Amino acid sequence: MKIIIRANGGTSIGMGHLMRCTVLAQELSTFATVVFVCEDKEEFASGINFLISKNYQVCKLAPETFIQKLSAIKADALITDSYAVTEDYFDLLKDAFPVTGYIDDTNLLRFNVDFLLNQNIYADTLEYNVPANTTKLLGSDYLLLREEFHNLPAHDIAPEIKNVLITLGGADNNNLTSELIKEVTERYPKLIFHVVVGPSFIHADKLDELASNTVLLYSKPKMSKLMQKVDLAISACGSTIYELASCGIPTIGIVVANNQRQIASKMHDLQLLKYANNVKDIAAIIELYNYQVRYNMSLKAQRTFHSDGAKNAADKIKCLILDHSLFGTDK
Repeated sequence: MKIIIRANGGTSIGMGHLMRCTVLAQELSTFATVVFVCEDKEEFASGINFLISKNYQVCKLAPETFIQKLSAIKADALITDSYAVTEDYFDLLKDAFPVTGYIDDTNLLRFNVDFLLNQNIYADTLEYNVPANTTKLLGSDYLLLREEFHNLPAHDIAPEIKNVLITLGGADNNNLTSELIKEVTERYPKLIFHVVVGPSFIHADKLDELASNTVLLYSKPKMSKLMQKVDLAISACGSTIYELASCGIPTIGIVVANNQRQIASKMHDLQLLKYANNVKDIAAIIELYNYQVRYNMSLKAQRTFHSDGAKNAADKIKCLILDHSLFGTDK
């Protein structure tokens, strides 16, 4: 069995698509050969290098002939995780592969696919424009949580905040991390800030200038271990939000991309984080995180998310592939 995953990551779009796809790929690899297909562009070089470092097969295709070359690949299934798609794309690829699927978090198109996966906490409330026989894998039952975040112990809540994690995703093209560090260190000079420098940061040199005894920089850390060291996190509202919740880390969320707004809003409404409108608001919000707020948030977060989402999704995908091979479908 062979499964193709189309996804990119890099300086322009961050690494979120690849991060969640590799979680799914790990489960799919238990019964299939998984090959990533990426656009051969300089802006995606860091994403391709990331996949290679994880020992995944990568097929690089030229952008000008991408869909033509992709549709010629022989495989049992194609999974797409990209915003650079159209409704015509799904119609064309549906005819080229026995099973097709899409990983979504925008709900902007008609998705002509065999399965649709949206892992986000709000997803099971959405109405999708899909064929009647499309399998919908919606909500946190299909959360693509990396293995290092499975079955973690309850987080020990300290009486006072001493260590704060700052993580704004795999890329930070607007240099919000530097802006944030300046804001919070001026107001909280005694706190220690643990700052994650993503693999596609183009302003990493600016962060080097801000490093100090209270501003510690990390490149490629083991995130679960780092998260468990801190009392509070300031995070972009992408997949990292779910990882922090699985660790029981009280969190302040900030939106750095439009597709994060629904996550931030839903998590805020459920009291799983507090949502900051901008960097300047964060320093004031930190003061609201007293012991009781952090304790309640930590406990609720770890109870909300579980670790078998990727396996649940992979099992459903496997069944779809096997059903097609046994009975066929009208394409």
